[in-house]
Amino acid sequence: MVKRSDAIIHDREGDIFLAVECKSMKVQLSQKSMDQLSVYNQHYRAAYLALTNGLQVYVCKMDYQNKTSVLMDRFPKFLHKG
Repeated sequence: MVKRSDAIIHDREGDIFLAVECKSMKVQLSQKSMDQLSVYNQHYRAAYLALTNGLQVYVCKMDYQNKTSVLMDRFPKFLHKG
């Protein structure tokens, strides 16, 4: 079985900026949903992760050096690195 996110957003350099997992509006978002996205992200190593059911959105900034993530209160700005 191929594991993939529902949407992948690349930055202007082609790196994966955001991986998104979309659930049905009938699905309550849970740690299990975020764990699923985290498994997919082991391959992508996106800078940010987003999980939504259309009613709620959770966005996390990944910190691979410290092996942590930070829950954000909004989507990150999409800026050019250079």
